[in-house]
Amino acid sequence: MKSFLAAVLALSFLLILSISAQAQWQDGNLAIKTNGSIFKSGEPLKVEVIALESIPESFSLQVSYSYTIKVKKIEVKEDADGKKTETENEVDEMVTRRRERGSIILNMEQYQTQLLDDTYHFGEGAPRGCLTVNVDVFRAYSKERVSTLSSSVCYEESDRPTTTPFLRGFKKVYSDTWISFDGLFSPESRYSALLISDGKVVQHLRTGIHTNDRKELNLSSFEFNTNTGKNYEVLVSDHNKSISSTLSKVTIPLSK
Repeated sequence: MKSFLAAVLALSFLLILSISAQAQWQDGNLAIKTNGSIFKSGEPLKVEVIALESIPESFSLQVSYSYTIKVKKIEVKEDADGKKTETENEVDEMVTRRRERGSIILNMEQYQTQLLDDTYHFGEGAPRGCLTVNVDVFRAYSKERVSTLSSSVCYEESDRPTTTPFLRGFKKVYSDTWISFDGLFSPESRYSALLISDGKVVQHLRTGIHTNDRKELNLSSFEFNTNTGKNYEVLVSDHNKSISSTLSKVTIPLSK
């Protein structure tokens, strides 16, 4: 009887851990961090993940890049008399470039980053426009995928990002406690934001983030930990969809 109860308790404990871990992934505690959102020809794309909260679970990651290219398709039609005609059409075709799955990550502390790939360069056969960076999260020592993180980055043209949020640039200072960014955003999403300087998170906003419309994101805080003249990275993450966007080298005209 004791052994049976011990087995039940152990099973219950594992179930609780599994549910907790799943909720953790679904809450968006891990986000993609890139070295920008809009790139020019020859510039490299650096893909990292950053832990928005501590992650005690072991896991592994696999990054991929998806974009559309124009291809020519030949369509053959045959009429009632058996005469065949060929028509050439240009259609969009999805291409995915997948990197190898990485080694096991035992855990991550809050704000810890992990480099996944820096070998992708824009202009090397990549079409102009936007592509999607996906990072599949797998449970350690398993093929079970527990989450997929996404982010949109663009090559020279940024009119059609593939995911939201998408940060296009700094927009406006409304007051010492209210700034905004230009891009594409979803009013229904639950966002958090990081301000990063010299590789360190200087501010983590979990509240005070809202959209006026789909093209403007507002950040509000009693005090922004910024200095005039310094460059910052700004990362905005959608916790409902595990989608993020990163701006680099942003000057925020506010000072403490």
